[in-house]
Amino acid sequence: MGRSKIEWIFWGMTFGVAPFIIFWLVPNIFKFQYFIREELILAFLLIVPVSFAVAVVKYHALDIEVIIKRSIIYFTLIGLMIFIYSELIFISSNILTKYLGYESKIFYIVAAILIALLLNPLRMKIKSFVDRFFFREKYAFDKAIQKISLMTKECHSYDELGDMLLSEINTLIPVKSIAILAKTISGDRLRVIAQNNFETVQKNIGAFRVKNLLSRVDLPFSYEQKVEPDLPYNNKMEAILKRWQIAIVIPLSFDSSEAVGAIILGDKLSGMRYSKSDFQLLNTIASSAALVVKRLELQEKLIMEEVELEKAKEISELKSYFVASVSHDLKTPLSAIKIFSELLQNENITKEKSGEYLTIIEGETDRLKRMIDNILDFSKMEKRQKQFSFRKLDLNKAASEVMQRMSYELRMQKFTVDKSIATEPLYINADPDAVNSVLENIISNSIKYSEKRKYLKISTVRNNGNAEVTIEDGGKGIPGNNLEHIFDAFYRERSVESSNIKGAGLGLAIVKNIVDAHEGVIDVQSKEGHGSTFHVTFPIYDNGNQDINN
Repeated sequence: MGRSKIEWIFWGMTFGVAPFIIFWLVPNIFKFQYFIREELILAFLLIVPVSFAVAVVKYHALDIEVIIKRSIIYFTLIGLMIFIYSELIFISSNILTKYLGYESKIFYIVAAILIALLLNPLRMKIKSFVDRFFFREKYAFDKAIQKISLMTKECHSYDELGDMLLSEINTLIPVKSIAILAKTISGDRLRVIAQNNFETVQKNIGAFRVKNLLSRVDLPFSYEQKVEPDLPYNNKMEAILKRWQIAIVIPLSFDSSEAVGAIILGDKLSGMRYSKSDFQLLNTIASSAALVVKRLELQEKLIMEEVELEKAKEISELKSYFVASVSHDLKTPLSAIKIFSELLQNENITKEKSGEYLTIIEGETDRLKRMIDNILDFSKMEKRQKQFSFRKLDLNKAASEVMQRMSYELRMQKFTVDKSIATEPLYINADPDAVNSVLENIISNSIKYSEKRKYLKISTVRNNGNAEVTIEDGGKGIPGNNLEHIFDAFYRERSVESSNIKGAGLGLAIVKNIVDAHEGVIDVQSKEGHGSTFHVTFPIYDNGNQDINN
């Protein structure tokens, strides 16, 4: 492309000017007769602007838009200088005339020369200012790189790095838009850590992949209209760059096999194309930034590993606590069953006592079964293997049967029980065992956390087309900041009063899972020191939708 540009200019000058010299200028010098007519000579001269036009338009010999912009700025400032220059000459001449007492043109000449000598440095400074702030093409390369290298080393977060690069690059190469990308923790996608006027990149960042940035280290992604002729670039992403008005993408990489981010730039404010010196500067900045991104990435991984280790430690502690709690919970009914079974072997035991002991054994067996069922249910729910058998179920009947089964435990704990069961049937589409588990777990929880005021009330009611069961206790209540966690698996209220209460922390997690599976809602109202109220709502049975599990 560069050779073609030069050829067009050279041959244009040759074929345009040569006829004028050979057939017009030389004969005129030697007083010869002209070989060809003047009109034909002028026609040949038209070849010069035509060849220049081809070189400019087709091969970008000159950037006309930049020339026009630069000319406007230069002429504006030069015009201002001429005005100041004229005023200074006039004022200086008047001062000299006033002090010397007579008027002479030599005063104007002397004043003009002196002022011209003084204004020449100013003119050069203005030119330097225009080039530096409007048409930056050259940099104090070493100084800029040294400064940025030092600043990158002081960056301790992605935000700091992004903001620093945004500011420094825009100072060195004023651009319309800029964005800094870094690799995500997963490693295959990119995220925007800083941007200015590049909302399109922020919005469509999902289209960028780390693998798309793999290229020769010093080879930016761009396309023909954005870089100077003869500069090498990678046009693999040309379609995306044009669509999002991106001029150039500089990968943050160490070699062609790994990229950790990218610097994305829009057009220069000057309208000029990116040059070789731009590429060199940006590639060097990208190398320094890549080292910082890699360091921050390693820091993130270390933090993640620490979090994982902490989580693993917490899980290990939970498992240990779970095993200890389950062991304790299982031992209590087993011990009771063993003790009362041994007492039944006494030949002198009365029939009344025998019946009492059998009732205790039956109650403790039911209690033991509930504990084992909870563990098995939670295991299935965690693996998403729990299946429900939905059918028409009367919630009133289910609540009454659960209270009957729990009566032994409530009686042993000396609870005052209040029941308010609706008179009309409340049919729901549910798994009977699952509904029983919901009620039993809530009641067991109430028993466990009611040490002083041992009161429990269960009621059922039809409410806005739903069947609702409410279980109210007079226990210690739940602190407000703990309410959002009570349905989390293994979560236990950690106040001093609760520290001596055993439990695996599975009951309410199972309750929430079952209620959700039944398209129901569970709501808790609690005040510390005043007990808790659980409202569980199920949709009323619908003849047209008998199996919501299907």
